[in-house]
Amino acid sequence: MRRLCLCLTMLILSLSALSQQEADERRARDYSAGGDFDKALELYQKLYNEGANPEYYDQYISLLLQTKRFAEAKELTAELMAGDPTSPVYPVDLGRIYQQEGFMEKTDSLYKSLFRKLPADEFRIRELAAAFYRANAYDYAVTTFTHGRKLLGNEQAFAFDLLALYRYKKDRRMLISEYIHVLSFNPDETILHQAKNSFATLFESDEHYALLEEALQKGIKKRAPQPELTKLLSWAYLQQEKYVEALNLLINLDKKTGSGTDLIFSTGAAILEKQALKEALPAFEYIATKGTSDPLYIAAKAHILYCKTEILSLDKSDVADIDKLTQEYRAFLNTTHDVGIKAFLLSKLAAFHAYDLGRHAEAAELLQEALTLPGIGPEMKNNIKLELADVSILIDDVWEATLIYSQVERDAEQVAVKQEARFRNARLSYFRGDFVWAQAQLSDLKAATDQMLANDALNLSLLISGHTQNKPDTLSLRAYARADMMLFSKRYERAFAILDSVESAGIAGSLADDMLMLRARIHLGMAAYPRASEVLEQIVESNTPGIWADDALFLLGDTYEKLKKPSQARDCYEKIIKNYPGSLYISEARIRFRKLRGDSLG
Repeated sequence: MRRLCLCLTMLILSLSALSQQEADERRARDYSAGGDFDKALELYQKLYNEGANPEYYDQYISLLLQTKRFAEAKELTAELMAGDPTSPVYPVDLGRIYQQEGFMEKTDSLYKSLFRKLPADEFRIRELAAAFYRANAYDYAVTTFTHGRKLLGNEQAFAFDLLALYRYKKDRRMLISEYIHVLSFNPDETILHQAKNSFATLFESDEHYALLEEALQKGIKKRAPQPELTKLLSWAYLQQEKYVEALNLLINLDKKTGSGTDLIFSTGAAILEKQALKEALPAFEYIATKGTSDPLYIAAKAHILYCKTEILSLDKSDVADIDKLTQEYRAFLNTTHDVGIKAFLLSKLAAFHAYDLGRHAEAAELLQEALTLPGIGPEMKNNIKLELADVSILIDDVWEATLIYSQVERDAEQVAVKQEARFRNARLSYFRGDFVWAQAQLSDLKAATDQMLANDALNLSLLISGHTQNKPDTLSLRAYARADMMLFSKRYERAFAILDSVESAGIAGSLADDMLMLRARIHLGMAAYPRASEVLEQIVESNTPGIWADDALFLLGDTYEKLKKPSQARDCYEKIIKNYPGSLYISEARIRFRKLRGDSLG
């Protein structure tokens, strides 16, 4: 019984001591966080001295330095060095003391002596580097690893440790050098991907990419052909929009080493995303020269036709260019058996004829041809029917258009296609000035499964409801809708003429902001980006709340990107993130903001 009582007493005392220790530790942390270092030191000294508890050593020595009690700090490290002469932690901390006293030469001398004593042992090398890292002596940690390489006679040793240190220090020049070093020994795609992410995160200007370019060019010349270094240089060119150089490197690499066309295709696609059509085209043309044996031949041919069509739609071309392009379409359509690609290309060619050339009959024939392709799926067929209905609007056959829209809405199995058909029918009613019927069709679409469609339906519904409260506004909205229809038809000058007539007559009324937004969209359709940015800036700077507020900001950001104004674009996306958290554009704005800020996106 006496033994049991003794055990219980000891347990209670130990629990009480533990509870007191936890309380002291908590108070010490609070004092330190609050800047009351003397009180924090007193508690940590107590905690450390209770059995020389090593878990409190770091806080204890740091507070001794913080409070400039250098003599006590030296006494502590000397005592610990005597007790554990092999540990590098305590001499490194002694160096910290010298440094804070202002004796840098003594610090440097002490640390060099540690290097001289360092054995050719990987564990001991890492232990010393970790001690320097813990003491925030990152340059000495780097020196430990580079010296360790020499000791071990292994130039590949500690590569990833050094990369991590250079990233942490933001030492771009050495990070570049080390990645080139690593890729030369280990040309691995994973490491290449890691290098791209690291550079994208750390590089903030063209000067940083110029450092990478110069180092890679020298590295490629020094060594035997290194495909990974060439790919990295191509990527560096791509980040700076040096598209010709980026593609030429990859094409020449394939010619020399047979590296394949996958990266050439993906780089061409990335350039195409930037709307650099002429610069992207050579990627796909090179792949096409390899013939049908290349797995990307069909996709490359399709991209060639897409690029050429977009180029011709932007440039004023003569009939010979147009006829030549049409022949290229026909030649390719006769060779491919892929129904999906055939339907896509016929649709693309039809859009070119309809909207850019004004050849509506030819466009309708091409779409009818697509509808009769053997094996065409119902979803693809319905989408082509919707395009056929759109062409009917261009030739003022609105009854045919509404008939086709209604037919697709009735017959389509997919909800998204049904809703798209219903929206286009509602938009047609709006174009025609039948606002009551348009509103009736839009009412169910505000909760559409496709978020973009739901947003378009909501905006159109708000536009109609906001400007049909009286007869003058309704008359102005009818004129606005006709101008909107001209934009849809790519009859830009006619759209401007209608807007000008409304404004000159002084009947814009409550539609003034909407008309500005429509003007901006017309300029964007014409690829007149400087003028579009001016109009969008006017909308954004007006600070007028309305349905176009986040739309104008996003379009302005996108336009700034096209105008090579990344900082202004980034500001626009940041405003969307901060001021419009419920915007449809919030996800894309976050991605673009992070990319323009230089964040790694994976």
